[in-house]
Amino acid sequence: VLTIWIVCLLICILPLCGWGTYAPTSWGCFADCSSSYILFLFIIYSLCFCLLIILSIPLIYQLLCSDEQQHFYD
Repeated sequence: VLTIWIVCLLICILPLCGWGTYAPTSWGCFADCSSSYILFLFIIYSLCFCLLIILSIPLIYQLLCSDEQQHFYD
């Protein structure tokens, strides 16, 4: 958990270190859409989502294809 927290902090601090900028909006400060920082965030979130899907496939298979379900219908 600590490692994930540190990585998230490092990603959020990048605009403060000069890569990308934050732009004030009516909802708060968001990363400026014209910088490559948005592309970096999109790639990071896409990879995390794909990893979540890949790691959940065995669990989904176990939940949907287990013999436990058949006992409910007998």
